[in-house]
Amino acid sequence: MSLDFNKYRLEKTFETIKDENNSLETYFDIDKDKKEATLNLLYDKPEDIFDNHIDANLPILSDAFLDELYYGLRVVPTKYNVNYNISFKTFNGYSEDELDNIFIKSMMITNEEWNTEGKKTSRLAGFFLTLGIIFLIIMWTVTAIIEHNISSADDKLWFRILSYVLDILVTVVIWEAATLFFVQRQEAKVRQFSINKRINIVTFKEKTNH
Repeated sequence: MSLDFNKYRLEKTFETIKDENNSLETYFDIDKDKKEATLNLLYDKPEDIFDNHIDANLPILSDAFLDELYYGLRVVPTKYNVNYNISFKTFNGYSEDELDNIFIKSMMITNEEWNTEGKKTSRLAGFFLTLGIIFLIIMWTVTAIIEHNISSADDKLWFRILSYVLDILVTVVIWEAATLFFVQRQEAKVRQFSINKRINIVTFKEKTNH
């Protein structure tokens, strides 16, 4: 027997919208009163969530692990804060307190890195915007020269080509500035805000087999 998923999706659309909480409860533990969702993550060992390319005195959480935390926040509606139960098949010599400390210290470093990257992105956007304005002024100047000072057809052609090239440069550079400031910077801020504000409790556990 085959499933007509398109038909199923259409039939279930409005039902799913009306019954969002029950849909979420299919996958997560939801506390409607506290507005909290609990997500469970399972790894083989603590080293799986560390950045193994950095030889630091204290392990640092990997970008891949932070992406998984953020993915969970995106799956759960923003009206819910999120609790994470992070289980390992073996602690591999670590204790719960050590993992708690690693998580807190690593998040402090990560937030500093995010703040620094945000400032760099803002400065880079400002640089491209300034460059775009300079190109724009040059383009206006070239256009004015063409209209008032150039009589030769060949010279006008070359100046028009230069003006056309500058017009493209202005568009590209200002677009890049806008993308950096309004898209990339905002996406990074939303990610940082979500991880810092919506994660409620993080619990590390060693999974036991019964």
